[in-house]
Amino acid sequence: MNRTARILLLVSLVGSFSVGIGAQDSIFRSSEFGFSMLEPKGWVLTEKKVLDESLMQMELSDATFQKMLSDDDILLFAYTKYVPNSRRGLNPKIEARVISNRLNRPLTLDEFRPAIIRAFQTLKGDLPAYTYLQEPTSIDFVGASGVYQISKFKMRTKERTEFYVRSRTYAIPYKTYFFQISFVDEVGGEDCSPLFDELVKSIKIGK
Repeated sequence: MNRTARILLLVSLVGSFSVGIGAQDSIFRSSEFGFSMLEPKGWVLTEKKVLDESLMQMELSDATFQKMLSDDDILLFAYTKYVPNSRRGLNPKIEARVISNRLNRPLTLDEFRPAIIRAFQTLKGDLPAYTYLQEPTSIDFVGASGVYQISKFKMRTKERTEFYVRSRTYAIPYKTYFFQISFVDEVGGEDCSPLFDELVKSIKIGK
């Protein structure tokens, strides 16, 4: 599994398992990296160690687990809808990371698109019942363009509880890195699509 695909898998898996939706005017802003997005009203800002604890609840091989924990990207933020471990089931999650392209130069969308699509496609071999709900597609944001896909797959905990997860992943090249923003909820469970759509529209790059 290449590095980008590994990070995609990590973000998809960490749906944050736990034993009123609407965006507000508060904005998450990183002047260092050039990224801003509305914050989800009422959601819980979650630390990386909590995401790692959620990952430990998954049924994964030791090798896969170690790969997931050896990431070297930068977590900008992670929000969960509910306080972690406050209720049973899949806890919807929103997460953004900054990932180096390791080329020391900016990539055009034409250069970036085939590479990120290949990374998306590798997930089919790593996640059970993985299918596209939306094939990888170009998308424009304020300040940049990127690629997104919507997928669903089966996730199982160590207690053998199974969930079907819906994951929206947006990848946006900028300078010598790219942003990866993921929105995760449950198929047949809580549908956070209206909020996710609103937040995606608020993303600004270089602002």
